[in-house]
Amino acid sequence: MNKFLRCYWLALLLLVSATAEASSVRLVVISDLNSSYGSLTYPQTVPAAIKRILELKPDLVLITGDMVAGQRPSKLLNELELTAMWEVFERVVAKPLRQAGIPLLAVAGNHDASAEPKFKRERKAFNDYWQSRQPKLQAVAKNTPLQWAWKLNNLTVVGVDATQHGPLRPTAQRDWLVQALRGLKPATSEVIVVAGHLPIWAFAKGRESGILKDPELELLLLENGVDAYISGHHHAFYPAIHNELLQFSMGALGSGRRALIGSRKKAPASFLLMDIAVNGEFSYHALWGKGFRQQIKVEQLPKTIRSNEVMLLRAGG
Repeated sequence: MNKFLRCYWLALLLLVSATAEASSVRLVVISDLNSSYGSLTYPQTVPAAIKRILELKPDLVLITGDMVAGQRPSKLLNELELTAMWEVFERVVAKPLRQAGIPLLAVAGNHDASAEPKFKRERKAFNDYWQSRQPKLQAVAKNTPLQWAWKLNNLTVVGVDATQHGPLRPTAQRDWLVQALRGLKPATSEVIVVAGHLPIWAFAKGRESGILKDPELELLLLENGVDAYISGHHHAFYPAIHNELLQFSMGALGSGRRALIGSRKKAPASFLLMDIAVNGEFSYHALWGKGFRQQIKVEQLPKTIRSNEVMLLRAGG
């Protein structure tokens, strides 16, 4: 092979390699950052996690709710207090990621934007903050801060408004989700993740009733090729399989960590790292410990989680 052909094939290989690398996605998921009601500070685990995330250089960060400490039941937070909390979130979490060029997506948590009528001021503050911070990604549905669908390479992330116990409501939201999912028509190499704050089924002690309890939603996700549903609220990491759908419960970076059902030990602060290959295959693990440099050993988590509604099987390990 002459020098010209060698250079040609080398350039072609580099181009293919670069294209493959560009088409893969590294996703980080964090959740439940908040402290006590109205707090203007975060536990040290939050800035430590952001520092580690910047080192990992993900293509996208997803937050599954509870970024600020709203939903105070008595003496509701006023507009100044809400604005101050979102300013702290901007400084500690959002700005470092934005300066690094990392897009940020988030679904509402009950402490951010509860759908309960008494917290309409908090819901407005959530909408105001996120409306002006749309990510530079491909929109695949008509998006609002509370429900959205964005695409990056071969990953599509769909966010739902799941801040209240019980099945997704109102009807308009479920109709939107049906249309968003059915409009995707995924190829085998594409990955679809749906995120909501409340899980479909229970993972953690003390949160057994804090679920969607929505088998119709689970079936809808399965029928439309969704690969995983990722949730917060239960403050304990666990990868589960139920009805063939992969479902992640996220660990909390903030206060209030909990034990999984059937376990006595509280789960550590952690976040999820997912690497999605060009062919649609993906790997994942949860990072915890000092500097978030250790992996949670999935094989040491309970093999099953049993609640009053269902039995979840551990995925992987």
